[in-house]
Parts: sequence; structure tokens; C-alpha cells
Amino acid sequence: MKKSIFIISASILLILSTAIFFLLNHNHFLIINNTIEDIKINNYSIFLYKDKNQPSYEAMTLNTVSKTKIDIETKENEIIHKEIKLRKLKANKAIYIYSLKDKKAYKINLTPENLPKYKIKTKPGHTKGYLFTAPIEAINWSNAIAIIIKTNGDLIFYHNNPYKDMLLLANFKKHIMPDGTIYYSINMKKNDGKTIDYYECEIFLFDKNFNLIKKITFPDGSLTESHVFEMLDKDHYFLNDYYEEDIYIPEWKKTLKALHERVFEFKDGKAILKFDTKKNPELYKHPTIIYKSFWTHIKPGGHLNHILVDPKDNNLILSFGYSSCLVKIDRKTGKVIWILGGKNDMFNLKKEQSFILQHVPQFTSDGYLTFLNNNLNFETTGNKQFSLPGGSKITKIKIDDEKRQLKDFRSIELGMSIDIMGNIQELSANRYIIGQGHNQLRMFAEEKDIVTGKTYMVLDVPGYANYKVLLYETLD
Repeated sequence: MKKSIFIISASILLILSTAIFFLLNHNHFLIINNTIEDIKINNYSIFLYKDKNQPSYEAMTLNTVSKTKIDIETKENEIIHKEIKLRKLKANKAIYIYSLKDKKAYKINLTPENLPKYKIKTKPGHTKGYLFTAPIEAINWSNAIAIIIKTNGDLIFYHNNPYKDMLLLANFKKHIMPDGTIYYSINMKKNDGKTIDYYECEIFLFDKNFNLIKKITFPDGSLTESHVFEMLDKDHYFLNDYYEEDIYIPEWKKTLKALHERVFEFKDGKAILKFDTKKNPELYKHPTIIYKSFWTHIKPGGHLNHILVDPKDNNLILSFGYSSCLVKIDRKTGKVIWILGGKNDMFNLKKEQSFILQHVPQFTSDGYLTFLNNNLNFETTGNKQFSLPGGSKITKIKIDDEKRQLKDFRSIELGMSIDIMGNIQELSANRYIIGQGHNQLRMFAEEKDIVTGKTYMVLDVPGYANYKVLLYETLD
């Protein structure tokens, strides 16, 4: 009997000493008496896509801002709830949950397998803060993960797509409401789209502590699209979708299935604005036929890639990349007020003021509209087209709506060609975050003074592209 007690005590002592070792090495160790049936980390089961015989597991989402919620279900019908605060999300650290009855430990790594390797290099004077992005594999476009990286290199947050075989997500951003309330959102892929440009999404909406509040879709449950989501207040936001219908393209001398896009403004569950590109065929006229042989799978259409409200008159500005134009919409009538750029430009832009495949226009504090002008310039070799280096620019303009002219125009060359995606974010008069989208140099993002040319921060994520990179100085 004494021998039996000694053996049990030694076993417990071994477990306790192991737990102390793990804790001293910034791991987390939980001991459960009974047989473990399920383990949920922040409301997602670690067995969602893995069986119970794996050497290690990973959480769908973790962060270092709020406490991590752990719910353990046992075969004895217990529900054990624990909360722990993670100080660091590091590749060699884990949460260990040990079942005394099964004599088995479940290891949950603090970083997921699909987290890309990244490096941040900064120089004195760089803007300190938090970088929001969703790196996507640049070759096969098969994987994306939403992450927040502090400018000192620390991983603060990550979130994968919880829907099986839906490995993509996009448009990770922060929203500040009129009353100061903070939300975060991710466009989470749920279904494949009808073309590679688009996929169908739910909007995952989080509070400031990264707790999932709700999943936003259209009121009838149908899904939104992957490029945009803009939020004006808790129950006031913009969604968009698309549908196919034949359209004749004069430049190509053929009829193809076009993607007609619709923009909706919802308030308290009701649609108070609807805009349909089908009623505006001018939006399908591309200034260049860059997709005729370069990407034959892409179907013609305006390709909405951003929505913003003009603070001057509270009307809506839509950015259509393929049509290379910005379109102002009356939010009361849904009618077009003006078109800037493209083949139906109403501002008589000069050649040097034109832009191609622009992304993410934003208003600055001094009243300018600024955006990334991808400015694709192609040369053709056989049946293939290749983008020439050095073409992309930052465009900064002041618009006179009544006279339909530019009061000021500035253009700054980036010295590289961003083929698709990407963004620019003005931090101060001359300082920008440049999300470098997809480019042949495989650059990811940088903070740069566009006057002096000095680079203050470089985020390198080898083998990955991005739709956008945004820097916020605080999370609150």
C-alpha cells in the first residue's frame, strides 16, 4: 500500500515539476482529472480539422490583448472554463492541457502552421504602432491569415478562416465609431466566387478585445463580397455583391458574361441605398485592355475595390479598378454625380493625371483625396503580357465638384510596379505606409518619406502579397 502511494505521489510530482518547467519557459500548463472530449480555444475546437492523435494542435485565433478563453469538455459531462493571459505569441511556445485519467497532454501551439515568416526593420524616427494586414501566398493564392504585428516585431493577433477548405480572407481593418467605440472586421471567405477576382464572404465583426460580436451578411442571409466593408456606426454599414449577365464589349468585339456589382447602404437592418452598375454601362469601358491576354480568366466589369464617404457633402465615392475611375454617387438618389478618370472622365484629365487600376482612395486631414495608382504599363511577348518596372505612383488631388476640375494635382513615383492590389496610407504630409500588393520584386510593405526618399520601416514577408497594409498608432 505504501509503495502504491509512493508511485502515485511520484507521478504527481513529475507532472508538477513538468508544469513548473513549462511555466518558467512562458508556456501554459493545465491539469484535468477526467478524460478530455473537446477543447475550445476562444470558442473554436482544436479538433475542428485534426483528430485526437496529433502531436500538436493550434488555435483558430489568439491574441495578447485580452484573455484567452479555454473551455474543456470531458466525457464525464464536465465543462471546465479557464482564462489565461498570453504575454507573447511565439513559435516555440504552447498551451499544454494534461488529462490525468488518460495520461495524455494536448499541446496547442501559440502560432499556427500557416503563419508566414516575417521580418521588420526600423530606423530611428519610424512611426510606432500596429500593422494590420492579411498576407496571402503570392504564387497559388491558396492561403491567407489576418495578423497584427507591432512595429517592434511582436505578433499581437492572428485569425485563420474557420470554414473548411476556405483558406482565404481579406480586408482586415479597424473601425472607429462616432462615440469612440472600436470594432475590427475581416471579410471571411465562405464560398467560392464565380471568378478568381471575387469570393463570397461573411463579415466577422470583433470588439476592441477581439471578441467576435457577430457575422454580418445581407438580411436574407446571402453573402457579401471580398473587397470592401465600410462601417459608419454599429448597425450602419455598406455591403456589396455581384451577379453575372451578358454584355457586349466593343474593345474585344465579343459578348461576355460581365460582373454587375451592387452597393447597398444598410441602417438598422434596412437598405437605404442601392447602386447597380448595370444601369451605368460606361463603367465597363476599360481604358486599357490589360486583361485580354494577360489574365484571360478575369471577366470584364468595373471591379469595385473601395467605398468611402466624402466628408464635404456626405455622398459616396466608389473606386472601380478595372474601369480605372472614381465615381461619386448621390446617397439619396443613387445617381452618378461625376466620374473621375477612365474612358468616361468628366474632369478632362490630362494624360499625366490619368490613373490605371487604382486602389484604396482615402481623404487626408487637409482635404486631399489620395490613392495608389498602380499605373500598369505592359509590354507583350507572344501571348503573354508583363508589367514594366517603376510605374506605380501615389496620386494626391483636390477636387472642385461644381466645376469638375482638379484644384491641385500631385503625383509621386514609387520606383516599382505594383501589379495588383496594394494601398497607400498617409501618416503625415510626406510620410506614407505603402502596402506593396503583388509585385515582381516580392516586396511587402514600407514606411517612407516621399520627399526625401528615406525609408523608416520595412516589413518583409517572403513569398507573400497583400491587399492592403494599415498602420494604427494605438489599438484603443
